[in-house]
Amino acid sequence: MERVLRAPLPLLLLCAAVARSEAGHCGEPPTLENGIHTGDDYTFGKWVHYDCNEGYELIGSSRILCTSEGWTRLNTQCRITLCDPPQPVDNGTVRPRGEGTYGQQADYSCDRGYTLTGEGTVYCTHTGHWSHPAPNCTAAGHCGEPPTLENGIHTGDDYTFGKWVHYDCNEGYELIGSGLTLCTDEGWIETTRRCRIMRCGYPQPVDNGTVRPRGEGTYGQQADYSCDRGYTLTGEGTVNCTHTGHWSHPAPNCTESIVEQSGRQTNPTAGHYAIIGGAIALVALGALVIALCVGVHVCRNRGSYPVGTGSKDGEERSICEDGNVTPPPETYISPLLTTK
Repeated sequence: MERVLRAPLPLLLLCAAVARSEAGHCGEPPTLENGIHTGDDYTFGKWVHYDCNEGYELIGSSRILCTSEGWTRLNTQCRITLCDPPQPVDNGTVRPRGEGTYGQQADYSCDRGYTLTGEGTVYCTHTGHWSHPAPNCTAAGHCGEPPTLENGIHTGDDYTFGKWVHYDCNEGYELIGSGLTLCTDEGWIETTRRCRIMRCGYPQPVDNGTVRPRGEGTYGQQADYSCDRGYTLTGEGTVNCTHTGHWSHPAPNCTESIVEQSGRQTNPTAGHYAIIGGAIALVALGALVIALCVGVHVCRNRGSYPVGTGSKDGEERSICEDGNVTPPPETYISPLLTTK
């Protein structure tokens, strides 16, 4: 009968450990429910780290080590995140009332005769807090402060059931949408409204000149006019977009500057007016009597139209009026000053 020799158990374990140590590899690390591990080096002396999925928190050690005897023990778990019981609400109810867990919802409702203001449903988030604060239950006979309007105001301080509040915009803005809202048993009626800034359109162009900017104007914006070289601006050079949606002044004019050139006046008569260099004078019995204003031709004596001081006989000129160069007119008669 043959005798079978059996090695002692401690010796077998030692051999197995030596074999693993020689192999230097621990194999796939253990899994973690509702969690993951990071790291792909499973050789001797290496660590693997664990983390939990969103909505769970890690309880225990976050890592294990590959040793000569394999992975150290995974003494870790992922526990679902908890939220404290949802906040209660006066004149209303919340369901469920107990402690919440990640992803769970709680629903609020108001007692009869009360209206819910705020979020009626809240959720337990991964941070351990509810997604929104508890709502309010207000008596149906009162709606509380009405919605605000940007760049506008509301009038009326009675916020009880069946009452209206009126909206209006600040100066320079126009109301788009409803100007009223009503307090009902469910709160203020939801309506869309906004205050849009007033627009004046494009500033009027000007002949022989430029306006800047050229685009559409809005309330408070200004536009500046300038004339081309050789032209003079008459009127307002700067206009502003007003709260009425119109520019503050009409566009100015650019008129050609005064130009002189040679010309002859035919048969001027003493006692009538004509222009000499832009000054008004009265011709009385062939002599220049009065220099008065700007804008008409003056004849000094019959048959001639002198240029001015220092001119020679026969030299005459005309004036540019309204952008056209023309000879002096025949006569400009003034009933009060005409002499015969």
